[in-house]
Amino acid sequence: MKKILIFCLVLFLTGCKAQYNLEINSDNIVEDVTVSIPKSITERSIVESSISIDNFVYPGSDYNDVYNGSLKEDDNNYYMNYNYTHDVSKFSKSLFLKRCYDNVTVKESGNEISLLTSDTFFCLNMLDDGFYLDEVSIAIKTDLNVISNNADKVSGNTYIWNIDNSNYNNKSISLMVRKPNNIQDIIVENNSSFILIFIVITILTLLLIIYIVVKLKAKKNNDI
Repeated sequence: MKKILIFCLVLFLTGCKAQYNLEINSDNIVEDVTVSIPKSITERSIVESSISIDNFVYPGSDYNDVYNGSLKEDDNNYYMNYNYTHDVSKFSKSLFLKRCYDNVTVKESGNEISLLTSDTFFCLNMLDDGFYLDEVSIAIKTDLNVISNNADKVSGNTYIWNIDNSNYNNKSISLMVRKPNNIQDIIVENNSSFILIFIVITILTLLLIIYIVVKLKAKKNNDI
């Protein structure tokens, strides 16, 4: 993350925003980071120079994986995007987490995956080298069963934490999900859905039959 935002560090810029997305699946964790930089405070050549640098996914480790980087823009902003698909066992070593939190724990125990960080988020404006972000939004999406979380907001299957100057000192991330144990669990879940659909269809069918009977009876009485 340090190299991802090196232009902000060097120029002491303000106004940058970051959207950090995770998707937790049974077998992997997809990480996607987008940093928006106002065109009014920087030049495209500086952003291009930064995006061209290889950002190692697991700094300080023996792995040489690098993020997939791309650059987009609209009328007002540049958007630097970095993404990578992690094995669950490696994710706690990833660049963003190691940079922004003192302690990060990612555990896979049986059919449960838990993500827990320390309290203080350091990737806002708390660095000695002048790095400044106005705000960061962290969104974790999962179709797995969520056991517990401390998200600020939940939208469908997405859990959202919003970080700014008012709360960075007390903004830990805590999320625990449960994977299906085996194919039998998946079958049971699907069967439950089928049963619910069957009940709804049965009720609607009965209501339709009752409606038709009542209408026919009323018509017969009118004919008499």
